[in-house]
Formats: sequence, C-alpha cells, structure tokens
Amino acid sequence: MQNESIVRSQDYWTVMGYISTNTAGTSLVWDWVRANWEYLVERFTLNNRYLGSFIPTITSSFATQERLTEMQEFFALYPDAGAGTANRAKALETVENNIRWLASYKTTVETWIAAQASTA
Repeated sequence: MQNESIVRSQDYWTVMGYISTNTAGTSLVWDWVRANWEYLVERFTLNNRYLGSFIPTITSSFATQERLTEMQEFFALYPDAGAGTANRAKALETVENNIRWLASYKTTVETWIAAQASTA
C-alpha cells in the first residue's frame, strides 16, 4: 500500500477501512500499520485527522490482553500521536471494555448458543 499510483491518498483510508472490517483483514491491517507507521506519518503527517482516527477503527474488535499489550507497546514506541492522541486513549478504553465484557459474559453467551443449536 505504499505505491501511491495504486491507491490515491484521498482513497487510502477508505480502502484500509474496508480491508480491516473483515475478520481476517483486521489483523493484516493492524500488523501493516504497526510495521509501516513511520511511512504513514511521513505520507499523511501526525496532524491528519484520518490517520489520527484510524487506530480505533482497526482495533475496536480487539478483546484479548495480547492485543491490548500490542497496542500499549506500539503507543510506547511511537508516543507522539498528534491528532490521534484522544483516539488512542479511546481505542485502549474500548479494548479494555471488550476484555471485561468477554470475561463477564462469554460463558453465558456460549451456553445460550449451544442451547439454541441443540433445539434447531
């Protein structure tokens, strides 16, 4: 995604967003963004509102301590977030809430699904 003749700057976030909405695409985009953060900052700048709001977009479905740790390590490696400062905090809060929700309700949901499947 670094070839600007393939994906124009004005279309970049739309394309990345569509890829990240797929369950397989989420990990691909998250890994790519982390590996190419310096390129993204150079291409769009830290003050770009789309770059700033993209992290919560791709991490909103994360619900494991491993993913939360990846996010924390990434933010520690690149502490200057520019326009994305508040969005980083929002992303961390969302993942923490997802982890708590799973801890509270995973067994209940699994039990309900199993009961529904057995009556179908």
